[in-house]
Amino acid sequence: MNEKVTEGYSREIHNKLVEGCLIDIKFIMKWMESYNGVVEGEKPILAYDLSLENLMFDLVVKEQTKRSNGSIKATHIKGIEWVIRSTGDVKEYIRANGISIERFLGIYRAHETLM
Repeated sequence: MNEKVTEGYSREIHNKLVEGCLIDIKFIMKWMESYNGVVEGEKPILAYDLSLENLMFDLVVKEQTKRSNGSIKATHIKGIEWVIRSTGDVKEYIRANGISIERFLGIYRAHETLM
């Protein structure tokens, strides 16, 4: 036997719920309009911190995602290297710190063993 549980509202309650949603939507739209005026031309409130710690965290997450969705074989040890080599943040980090991509890969591999 297939039983479905449904929740129903009277027309009056339904209309009040819809009206409440529309009021919320209008409020958010007004707030967004005023927010755009406040931040226009300003620096971002939170800029990305290109520290080695943040970079390593981002790369570990990327690697786990790519391994879980099958983009990188789980048994392929060097599978993440192409991701690291093509990541703009890595390129910016090695340029800013004057290290080679090979040195960065060594740092990443050492970081992996600590995880």
